[in-house]
Amino acid sequence: MTDPLRRISHDGWMMTAESSHIFSVNADGEDTSATMRVRLLGGFDVSVDGRRVPDSAWRQRRAAGIIKILALEPSHRMHREQLMDLLWPDLDYDAQLNNLRQALHHARRSLESAGMPPNIVLQRHGDIVVLAPVTYLWVDVHAFEHAVTRAWQALTPATAEDALALYGGDLLPDDRYEAWAEQLRTTLQASYLALLARLAFLHEEAGEQETAIDAWQRMVAADPTNEAAHVALMRLYAGFGQRSRALAQFDQLVTLLNREQDASPEAATLQLAQAIREGQYPGTINVLQHSPQRPAVMSGLPNPISQLIGREQEQAEVRQLLGTERLVTLTGPGGIGKTRLAIAVAGGVGDVFPDGIIFVDLAPVRDPERVIPTIANAIGVREEGHRPLATSLATALRDKRLLLVLDNVEQVVEAGRDIARLLEQAPTVTALVTSRTLLRLRGERIYSVPPLAIAETESPAVELFVSRASHIRPDFTLSTESSPVVTAICRRLDGLPLAIELAAARIRVLTPQAILDRLERPLVLLGAGASDLVEHQRTMRATIQWSYDLLDPDEQRLFTHLSVFVGGWTLEAVEAIASDAMVAVDVTDALDSLVTKSLVTSQSQPDGEIRFGMLETIREFGRERLASSGDEPLVRDRHARWVVHLVDQAAPHIEGPDQVAWLARLERESDNIRAGLDWLIERHSAESALKIVHTLRLHWFTRGRIREGMERTIAVTDLPESANYPALQADALTAASFLARELGEYQRAYDVTRASLAISHRIHDRQRAANGLVNLGFIALQRGQIDDARSLLQRSLSTNEELNNHQGIADSLGALALTDVQHGDLDAAGQRLEKCISIWNEIDDLQGVAWANAHLGRVRLDQSDHVGAWTALTTSLKLAASLDFRGDIYLVLDGLAHIALLHDQDELACHLAGAAASVREQSGITLSPVDQERVDKLFTELRDWLGTDAFREAWAHRHDWTLGEIMHAVTAVLDPLVNVEITTNFPISPLVSQEGFPE
Repeated sequence: MTDPLRRISHDGWMMTAESSHIFSVNADGEDTSATMRVRLLGGFDVSVDGRRVPDSAWRQRRAAGIIKILALEPSHRMHREQLMDLLWPDLDYDAQLNNLRQALHHARRSLESAGMPPNIVLQRHGDIVVLAPVTYLWVDVHAFEHAVTRAWQALTPATAEDALALYGGDLLPDDRYEAWAEQLRTTLQASYLALLARLAFLHEEAGEQETAIDAWQRMVAADPTNEAAHVALMRLYAGFGQRSRALAQFDQLVTLLNREQDASPEAATLQLAQAIREGQYPGTINVLQHSPQRPAVMSGLPNPISQLIGREQEQAEVRQLLGTERLVTLTGPGGIGKTRLAIAVAGGVGDVFPDGIIFVDLAPVRDPERVIPTIANAIGVREEGHRPLATSLATALRDKRLLLVLDNVEQVVEAGRDIARLLEQAPTVTALVTSRTLLRLRGERIYSVPPLAIAETESPAVELFVSRASHIRPDFTLSTESSPVVTAICRRLDGLPLAIELAAARIRVLTPQAILDRLERPLVLLGAGASDLVEHQRTMRATIQWSYDLLDPDEQRLFTHLSVFVGGWTLEAVEAIASDAMVAVDVTDALDSLVTKSLVTSQSQPDGEIRFGMLETIREFGRERLASSGDEPLVRDRHARWVVHLVDQAAPHIEGPDQVAWLARLERESDNIRAGLDWLIERHSAESALKIVHTLRLHWFTRGRIREGMERTIAVTDLPESANYPALQADALTAASFLARELGEYQRAYDVTRASLAISHRIHDRQRAANGLVNLGFIALQRGQIDDARSLLQRSLSTNEELNNHQGIADSLGALALTDVQHGDLDAAGQRLEKCISIWNEIDDLQGVAWANAHLGRVRLDQSDHVGAWTALTTSLKLAASLDFRGDIYLVLDGLAHIALLHDQDELACHLAGAAASVREQSGITLSPVDQERVDKLFTELRDWLGTDAFREAWAHRHDWTLGEIMHAVTAVLDPLVNVEITTNFPISPLVSQEGFPE
């Protein structure tokens, strides 16, 4: 089990895969989750809460097929027509649809019989089929992929073993001929074998020879004809003096290669075997290590001067693919490092291709008809009379075991068929292709080159920046001050290697901070690079221009229009800005083309939505083109109208049963909303802007962006045109007041509320006036003016009761409960809060339920009802996780910290207290003077209990925990103790404030 006090430096609100299912709750805050585990590696197996679904449940093969396909999808959902075409490609539509209905019914019944809650699995959302919410699912494939990435980053045997343990075998071996599994099966196998080889090398480097032998034996078992693994075992056996065993391993290799591939071992392997046989290895011929050797024929392979940084995993996986596949395409946007990776891979597989490696740069070639002649010229094949050159080339390569590296194929992809024909006619030739777009050939194995990893500490992206910067300025080193700045530079550049190198080149005249400041316009900064770069990579702009010029005019126009989006977009959003024949192309086809050509990214979201985006440097290029086209005002108007429509759609759901989904959707679109609102303010479009800021008040509050929300809301209410919409202006002013008081800016909150009340009275709107009174009551309460607060809140309650406004009644009751706490009437406070919870449950306002339970937990603590406090606080925590609610979550963490302290869990208490402080810092929340007085008393006590050094250490790591880790730590440590009698006498109070911890 993971240590409940383990720290991980991540975004403090990212849930871990293993713990996220904890937070599946219903409107009452009850845990309704059932974990469904799907295993696809080594065979198909499904279990629900540890109970295996029997094989007999999958007698209908296509019912199992639905589970398999949807489990493999990152979002676990798919359009029904796509699903039908994968499962029944030869049937007509009606037959497909009938089969789908039957298979869905059968699979759903099997899973529900195994224990999945009803109406959870295999639901239809329109035309989309959803396996289950991601919080209910664990799939071994995705767990393995994530673990492999972690293992390559850590490069320790333990992390590698953890990842390898998840690989139960090849993907779905019983579905060997299903096209939908073939590509991924190959990729996963390559990842497994590459990491297994890396594990063996790690053990060898550590001098752990016996463990290394075990790893290489596992490699041979998984890939019997892997010559490098056999050779490694021969070396190690011989090193232990086991000469006969080493030679037996050689004999096994000879037999396998002859039987499986009709081939013989490489010359270096034969030489090693002979040396072992004659007793010369180990000994005088220690040079016979089976390391990559440069072949006799190496045509034009570039020899880069600089070291390749941060591509160990990618190199290993591509090499592994080349061992089994004959056409591998490295794809990705310009500047991602495809060519550099291909060169590194080719330089390391010379022993696999005894007839050589041929590197062909196709960047200068524009005519697809010139591709075959260019390859022939690189190899030295000439035309022969009337014989076609392609035939002569195929003949020359027919018996050659060589690697053909084709670089920069994107502008001649039409030559793909010629390349495929050449590989068919030369069956021992392997092709490694780099291209910004896919060739779309049968047998093509795609490897998407990812950006360099970026982390807060050491990472490949930062290492690349430092390496290139130090070549220009030898005295440049990473310091405590510059490290976060360089990390921010790399993040701003999306981990794009070429962009990082170009930025580092500016270190000659700029400090890291100056570079970061100028990255608001990255293409301006990322100017001329090294003179030995190809022309289209001298600047970042030239790199993107190269891809842009390959688009047809309609695709170019759509590309520039898409640059108006910030932080990504959906297909629905694209259609909104491209309506009215503004772009004369089919949007879906054009968007697919941009994705294929690596100018646009595409990624499935956890809820199944397909989201598109651009790397920031590519987006800036598009914005430049948009501005120069004259279309920018029109496109930004369309974008803003789409934002208004989105927020209008969300408005009825923000405080209702669908608030979890809508808050998540608004969060995904927060950058677009920000850009759209800024444009509306710039255009003085007051009516739309007022509607947006009022709707978003709770979104800003739950996500902890309180100051941003307040300032943007006041900016809208200050527009002169806002006065033309008094009701909307009153709503916006009330929203601004709500946010201002959460920030502790009580005078500003008071002034804004008075302005809202004045408008409400002028237009005779009692409901809006009651909302304003609640705000005034809260402000008075936070200022310590308890009697004034009670009077104001009673008036708001009376008005809301007359109007039968349930939301307003609960708001007023909740605030009155806090006045009861200040008066010391805890029973009354508890009763009001329980009534609030009842009302908010009835209207499905989960945020309200979370807020009320947080305060109820505090009341129960003051009443020494620790079980009641535990129930309320953990209910609130679960709801907060489901909502990503950061508003008053610090109250929950404070309360749980107090429970931990009461049970002598001093360290956990201090960590929870620090997490609460982190929430306040990130959200900009200020404690009221009343709460601050109580906190000051606590710090001395905490320091005494834990010790000053441990106290400071906990404070230093206050930002490190995720919500999932908090929940795990709390339940693992405290749950068994809650019902134990408490003997510790410790004062009740909230635990931390940002002012109180020592710096």
